[in-house]
Amino acid sequence: VERMPGLVVERLPPDARRRELVHALRDNVRFAVLWFATHGAPEGVWLNADDLLPGNDLIALVRGSGLHGVVLNSCEG
Repeated sequence: VERMPGLVVERLPPDARRRELVHALRDNVRFAVLWFATHGAPEGVWLNADDLLPGNDLIALVRGSGLHGVVLNSCEG
């Protein structure tokens, strides 16, 4: 994906916390699509082993971000 002309990819570190995700979505308005690959649960998605982001919180972040699309890739959620 990183080799596509004109495409800018920014990866958050594997141990990113909620604050890093919020910062990336709120302060980097250049993003058009969020591709979110993580473990899921019926209650939401795991940012890391001890930080579950509830589905409603993820929806609120996405709605306020200006994104054009979201790809959610998780094992449950």
